[in-house]
Amino acid sequence: MKIRSKTPELPTVPEATKVKILSLTAARLVEEMKVGRLKCIEVMATYIERAASFGREMNLTGEELFEEALAAAAAADHQRETEPETMGALFGLPISTKDHIIQRGCSASGGVIRNAYKVYDTDSDLVAMLRNEGAIPFVRSNLTQVMMWFETESNLYGRAENPWDRTRSTGGSSGGEAGLVSARCSPLGVGSDIGGSIRTPAGWCGIYGFKPTPQRVRFAGVLSGHKDNYCSMEHLVPVAVGPLGNSVEDLTLVLRSWWQPACFARDPTLVPLPFNSHVFSRVSSGQQLRIGFIASDPLFPCDPAQSRLLQTAKSALIAQGHTVVDFELPRWANMISLYMQAAMAVGPEEASECLQGEPPCWFYRIQQQVSSSPILEWVAFKYLRYLGFGRLATLASGKHGHLPSTSYMDIHRDLEDYRLEVAKLWKAAGLDAVLCPAVSLPAPPHGMTDLMVMQLGVIWQWNLLAFPAGVVPVGQVAMSEERYDEGPKDGMSRRAQQVMLGASGLPIALQVAALPYEDEKALGVMKVLEDIFGFHKHPI
Repeated sequence: MKIRSKTPELPTVPEATKVKILSLTAARLVEEMKVGRLKCIEVMATYIERAASFGREMNLTGEELFEEALAAAAAADHQRETEPETMGALFGLPISTKDHIIQRGCSASGGVIRNAYKVYDTDSDLVAMLRNEGAIPFVRSNLTQVMMWFETESNLYGRAENPWDRTRSTGGSSGGEAGLVSARCSPLGVGSDIGGSIRTPAGWCGIYGFKPTPQRVRFAGVLSGHKDNYCSMEHLVPVAVGPLGNSVEDLTLVLRSWWQPACFARDPTLVPLPFNSHVFSRVSSGQQLRIGFIASDPLFPCDPAQSRLLQTAKSALIAQGHTVVDFELPRWANMISLYMQAAMAVGPEEASECLQGEPPCWFYRIQQQVSSSPILEWVAFKYLRYLGFGRLATLASGKHGHLPSTSYMDIHRDLEDYRLEVAKLWKAAGLDAVLCPAVSLPAPPHGMTDLMVMQLGVIWQWNLLAFPAGVVPVGQVAMSEERYDEGPKDGMSRRAQQVMLGASGLPIALQVAALPYEDEKALGVMKVLEDIFGFHKHPI
């Protein structure tokens, strides 16, 4: 392992050049390196310096591959001079990867200590394709222990801190990845998403993130963190691997590198759909669209900043000539309850096997204790209702722990019916995409995600449906919006009010979804929103 190794001696880069490098999106960096206005080794040295300072301080980095990356950057500069015709779409670009994606010379821990000592000698196809296009992996990112919670903390790498406010969460489980990109410690990253694990951290860290249609991205070579790389939830809700960056164009760099004939040749089981540049360009450059609008999560209403920015987006889209119509997802509460059942299908025995004696992080301890006994579970739900968290108790109650095969089949059948039902409603409404909140609140203080899981309902819907979805940063919480006066006056709303105190200045993101295999439409609408808001701020 190369966990936070000694920083190698770096070449001197003028301060003005560093400022320029850190101000550019990944796509612009590639352009500058290809024509020689920036040297690859200058770009790499700048990002290594940044990752080794801010990235380490905020516990965003995992394994560090700085020496190898510097050598690869020098080789890329030589390639530009001698074989410019071989430069790929990601030529010379430093990239970061979530520490469960198999990569040569690295472990793939999944946030679990027992996995941290096995080093792989080959790349997953996902990483190999990025290298083929000229990308240079240089750092791995911190991630949630076992990757099943939305705060990033592990016994390997510590607790990730949000660059916008270090007292607040980056989200999870790709929280280290989002933090690195947000703090300009990496220009472009790769994460994974089964319950918002790309989109929640991206939204809370003020960057762009995208969950593709799962069937368009190969998950082989990506470990789950569970024992024998088996997670029962993945049989019900498919995982997707996707990019995090500082513009929509950055995201498309990764997807174009994956969705091409060479990748389909590597894995014939993938749906062989190349990136559709025509659809993306047509949608992003002014084609009149019909967009569905979900104003809020009906079970957990949005904070004032999210509501304001959603209405701003709606008005701007209408002003551009697009049609925006209200749209409702059916059986919302039933499906969120179904997601919770799928997520809690891992019994306490399986969770313990994952950790192999390693202490569980704080957000798993109560779950393990409660799920170990039906009596404790009953008491816990009773106590939640007493404290005013009845909304959460109602949705979370149901069949937990190891489910019999008949229960799995019932859930799977419900999900298949739901996907078809929503797709038919979508088609009947003639929608190109749907605009909705990302999450209901901005980044919460550390340790406050335990009873706030319901705010992810609008994120989970697109996982349940297996629809592509992405988030776009659009603004910040205003001082006057440090309040939460929506929904029932219960314990959950009181906790939301605590989250909003001191939240001014935190980033807010909106979410765009599309039908399966129409990822380019979602990305095109995201680009429209990017052009409307122009939010490219970074916190450090």
